Amino acid sequence: MAWVPLKNSDKKGGVRYREHGSRRHGAVPDRYYALSYWWAGKANMEGVGWASEGVKPSDCFDLLEVLKGNQRLRQGPCTLAEFRQEGDRKKRASEEALLVEEKRRVTLERYFEIEYAPVARTQKKTSTWVKEEQHFKSWIGPLLGRERLEDIDLPHWDDLVKALAAAGLSTRTKEYVTGSLRRVMRFAYDRRVISNPPPSGKRIGCVGPGNSNRRTRVISPAVEAEILAALAETDLHAEKFVRFGFLTGARASEIFNLRWANVDFVRCVVTFTDTKNKETRELPMTGSLEELLQSIPQGNPDSYVFTKPSGQPYEQGPKAYYDTVKRLGLNDGRIEHDKITFHSIRHTVATRLARRLTIRELMDVMGWKVMAMAARYIKSDDKTVRSAMESLGQKEGGKVVPFKRVAAE
Repeated sequence: MAWVPLKNSDKKGGVRYREHGSRRHGAVPDRYYALSYWWAGKANMEGVGWASEGVKPSDCFDLLEVLKGNQRLRQGPCTLAEFRQEGDRKKRASEEALLVEEKRRVTLERYFEIEYAPVARTQKKTSTWVKEEQHFKSWIGPLLGRERLEDIDLPHWDDLVKALAAAGLSTRTKEYVTGSLRRVMRFAYDRRVISNPPPSGKRIGCVGPGNSNRRTRVISPAVEAEILAALAETDLHAEKFVRFGFLTGARASEIFNLRWANVDFVRCVVTFTDTKNKETRELPMTGSLEELLQSIPQGNPDSYVFTKPSGQPYEQGPKAYYDTVKRLGLNDGRIEHDKITFHSIRHTVATRLARRLTIRELMDVMGWKVMAMAARYIKSDDKTVRSAMESLGQKEGGKVVPFKRVAAE
């Protein structure tokens, strides 16, 4: 059907309609309305919609007036297509603003579970996001989890640091825990969920101990035996966990994640798959290590080798280990880097192995990619050094041959 101009429309522009061949709207045929106008040197015909969809002639004339006004001023949408695009853009912006506002009002705990954790699990190494979840579960969540994301400010950070200090955590651990919260808040800031970036460690007074986290304390065989004997009386699960550490030098995270599929009694090897440097490594199963693993009830291939008395996997070093170290007074009067932690076991093993292995062999056993990590454990032999130093005072043939002084001419 041909287009029919509505009243107040002329040949150069206006509102036109055509009627549907069979469909009716009320007592009259359904009408489809369109705008007709000149713009940019050509005639334009743009459909608005059907009367049955709620389009009225008055709405069409009002819309046409808006477009003509924009055309005269040469600003804003000058065509119906541009008008609709502008409307869609504003709608999307409004929806995004509402979504951001909704996320700002969500609690930290909810945001961590719904937004942050799913992304961390897919983009980060397992040991990394597991550690972040441990920090959130143990420290951040209980203190700040119910706070709205937009409300978390410096006083809340101060409260967290105070709680960590009151618990007697080391400077490095406080840095790690606050770092986990910082990454969550940075994640929210980068997505415009919160307006301000999280504070730096320096600003909240929680900076790590310089550039080094090295342990200086080597656990003697006597102290090792004392710790294991005490654990055997209080917590056999922790005793086996700690003994495994002394027999392998494995990182705590590697022991957490060890499953029975990684233990091969036929080939006599233990395989660490989820390592810090993202490389799988194998260790030979010594007699002592095999005896230890055989003493643990073996589960299915996917089950964890080391579990708590409750049957749950470990998420951090056994509490019984730290309680034992404290009860035995092994850290009394010691400076921070000289205190025994779980990492001290790995440091001790590396020190012992360095007396027998080359740098390359030590790197392979401990899972280091950088030679400098192994080199700091390789110590010179005192007798060899002394012999070499003594040679500096010896003269060829055992005699001192003086230089002849040449008189100046």
